[in-house]
Amino acid sequence: MKRVVFILFALLMTTSVATASDVRRQLNEIRSYINADPARALSELESIASPNPPLKGRASESTGLPSFRRGKGEAALYALLRTQAADKCLIPHTSDSLILTAVEYYARPGRNKELRALSQFYLGSVCRDLGDDFRAVEAYLPASDGFRGLRDWVMLRRTSQNIADHLFNQHLFDESQTWYRQAYDCAVRVGDSLRMIMPLEGIAKCQMAKGQWDASYDNYVTLLALSRAIDNPIGTALAAEQLSIITRRRGNAADALAYASLAESLRTGDDKLFPYYLKGQAYKALGQPDSALHYLRLCQGATNNLYLEASTASALASLDSLSGQFESAFGHAQYYASLKETIAHSVDQLRMAGVLRSYEAEVHRRQSARHSVMAALLVALVGGTLIALTALRRSRRAKDQNSTLYFEEQLGACINQFMQSPWNDELSAIHLSRTRGFDAFSSERTAALQVELFRIFRPIVDELRQQSPTLSDSELTCLLLCRLGFSTYTQTICTGVTDTTIRSHKHRLRAKLAEPYLSIFKI
Repeated sequence: MKRVVFILFALLMTTSVATASDVRRQLNEIRSYINADPARALSELESIASPNPPLKGRASESTGLPSFRRGKGEAALYALLRTQAADKCLIPHTSDSLILTAVEYYARPGRNKELRALSQFYLGSVCRDLGDDFRAVEAYLPASDGFRGLRDWVMLRRTSQNIADHLFNQHLFDESQTWYRQAYDCAVRVGDSLRMIMPLEGIAKCQMAKGQWDASYDNYVTLLALSRAIDNPIGTALAAEQLSIITRRRGNAADALAYASLAESLRTGDDKLFPYYLKGQAYKALGQPDSALHYLRLCQGATNNLYLEASTASALASLDSLSGQFESAFGHAQYYASLKETIAHSVDQLRMAGVLRSYEAEVHRRQSARHSVMAALLVALVGGTLIALTALRRSRRAKDQNSTLYFEEQLGACINQFMQSPWNDELSAIHLSRTRGFDAFSSERTAALQVELFRIFRPIVDELRQQSPTLSDSELTCLLLCRLGFSTYTQTICTGVTDTTIRSHKHRLRAKLAEPYLSIFKI
C-alpha cells in the first residue's frame, strides 16, 4: 500500500513540474515575439488557463491572472507580458492590479534586471492611462535607471520620452527638456532618425514655453527638414504647426498661414482642429476677420483638448471685441477664464517636483551606500594586501635566514675539510712565520691550489657565482683565502701577485657581493 502511495505521489510531482515547465516555455516563447506581433501574443496569453487553485494575494480572478501550479515566477511573467501586449495593441489599461504582480515579484534582489525594468516601465504606462502623471513618473524613473544599466538605449529613449511628457504636462519645462534631450541622445546613439522626431519636438516646445523663441525656431526648422528627409508626415505637421505660431509671433503672418496650411494638408480627422486654429489666428493677423472666424468656429467645442479650447475661446473673444460684438466677446472671455482655471487646477508643479526630489534622494542614498560598500571593500582589500605582504616578508625573511644558516653550515664544513689538507699546513706556515723570505708559488702550484680550493668549496663557489656571475676565479680565490684567515702577505706568496692586486680584489669583491655574503666573509 505504501509503495502505491509513493508511486502516485511521484507521478503527481512529475505532472506538476511538467505543467510548470510547459507554462514557462510557452511564456518565454511569447516573450520572443511580443514586440513584433503583440496581437498574436495577446491572443496566446488569453488562451493560457489552468484548473488549479488561484495564487494567494494579487494572483486572483480580479487581476485577470490565471493560476499556475508552481511558484510565482510564471505568474509574474504572465502579468508583465499580458500588460505589455495590451499596451502595444493600444488597449487602454483600467487597473494596476495585474502589473503590480510583476512589479512586486521582480523588485526583490537577485531577480531578472531586464524584467524588473520592464515591469516598472509598464506600471508607468498603466498609471498614464489611469490619468496619474505623478505615479507614472514614480514608476518610470527606476525603469530609466534599469535600462541605463542594461545599456538598452531603445527602452531608455521610450522611458525618457514618457517622463519628459509628464513633466511638461506639469509645466516643469527645464526638467522636461533635460529628459527630452536624453531621449534624443538615445535615438542618435542607435542611429534612429524616425525616433529623433518626438524628443526634438519636445526640446523645441520646452524652449518655446520658456520664451526661448530663437532656439525653438531653429530646432523646429531642423525638425521640419529631418521629417521631410525621411518622409514622415507626423513630424512635418508638428514642425509646421509650431513654426506657424513662431512666425506669426515674429510678425510674418503670410508664413504663419503657409505653415498652418501645410499642417492641415498632413492631418486627418480631429487632428485638423489645431491647424484650423492656427489658420484662424494667421487670418486674424492678416486682417481677414471673416476667414479667421470661419476657422476658429471649426475648432470651437469640437475637441477635448482644454488648451486648444481655451486658446480658441480667447481668439474668438478678441475677434468679437474688434467687431464690436461685446456681449459675445464677454461670453467667450468668461469661457476662457473657466477653462484656464480648470487647467490651473490640473497642474501641480510642487507635487511633481517632490516626485523628482524623492527620486534624486533615493539615487543619492543608493550611491552613498554603494560608495560606503566600495570604501569598506577597499579598506579590506588594502588591509588584506598589507597582511599578505607582511606575511610574505616574514616568510621570505625566515627563508633567507634558513638559507643563510645553511650556507654558513656548508662553509664551515668546507673550512674544516680544507684545514685537514696539506695545503692548510703549508699556507699556515707562511702565515705564522711573519717573515718575508718565502718564494712566490709557481703558476703551476698556484693553479693547483686554486683547483683544490674550488673542489673543497664547490657548493660555496657555485652559490657565489649564481648570486654574482661577474666574479672572476682570482677574486673567488682571494675571497676564500681571506675567509680561511690567511694574511695579505700569504696570499701574495701563494697566488704570485702583489699586495696592491690583493687590495684591488677585495675592493671589487665589496662592490660585487651583497648581504649576507659580505658579513659572512668579512670583506
